[in-house]
Amino acid sequence: MTRLIALMTSVVLCSFGPLVAQSRPSGPAPGRLVDVGGYRLHLLCSGPVSRSAPTVVLEAGAGGISTAWSVVQQALPGMRSCAYDRAGWGWSDSGPGPRTITQEVFELHSLLEAAHVSGPYVLVGHSYGALLVRRYAALHGEEVVGMVLVDPTHGDSRLFHVSQHAWLRVREQSEGRVVPRPRTLAPGDSTMSFYDPARDYWPEEFQAFHDARAADPRTLRDRPLIVLAAGKEAPPPGVPAETWADLRRERRALLSDLTTLSSDARLIWDPTSGHDIPKDDPQLIAACIAAVVRAASGASLSESVGGCVGPVRGH
Repeated sequence: MTRLIALMTSVVLCSFGPLVAQSRPSGPAPGRLVDVGGYRLHLLCSGPVSRSAPTVVLEAGAGGISTAWSVVQQALPGMRSCAYDRAGWGWSDSGPGPRTITQEVFELHSLLEAAHVSGPYVLVGHSYGALLVRRYAALHGEEVVGMVLVDPTHGDSRLFHVSQHAWLRVREQSEGRVVPRPRTLAPGDSTMSFYDPARDYWPEEFQAFHDARAADPRTLRDRPLIVLAAGKEAPPPGVPAETWADLRRERRALLSDLTTLSSDARLIWDPTSGHDIPKDDPQLIAACIAAVVRAASGASLSESVGGCVGPVRGH
């Protein structure tokens, strides 16, 4: 079956950005390039190293690069935070294909090890990046003490399927194929920078998220979790009002569902921001990260969360 799932550029509902080729950023890399097995990933860390506090690891949305977190990092004084560019994006080299969630989580783990960025970690994922940090926690849970999901993609998300002219769940397009094992580059290996529909394993990986939730709904146990949701939801072009209302209801239910990943979780709505909260309200994200860091260090989330809930930002 042809896998032509349209990745809408208006992504408030689906939480994906357009996966299209980008020009390399101009100028030298602001961070350092770290070899992860035959290719290099760009890593940009700021703040003091602390043995008593977790390191914040920032995962951008689809099509985003490390600089998407610049203002957030500036707003985290006294905290160690690290953003990076996935293979083929920003200042990072292209990596081996196919570009699966499995491969990208493998590369993040390899990067943190190679760069000697030690845990524990508070993971922060925006949009598609939320799937990556959730997968990271599933594989390396002993390293993760808290999480912030910023207008996240859900494993049951629907995208617009061009050939069928319908909104369909990504996982329902699964053909049960085995997702290739992650790998480094050997001499002569080919690389792959961007999404290729012919090598698309997202339906299988989304189905795996769904199955994992069914088997173990509370994967984060009692680790502090904040789900930060965009309140400005503009309809994609051409979507009928009735369809949009239905999609919005479903989207809100999915966001609420993500709070069941942990017994210590909060859903916070930001009515002033669209899907790109790192751009629209980076200070709010920083406040929510600080709340999770405090909670991971021993305070209760209910006591810590006040900084990212207020009369203007609350829902």
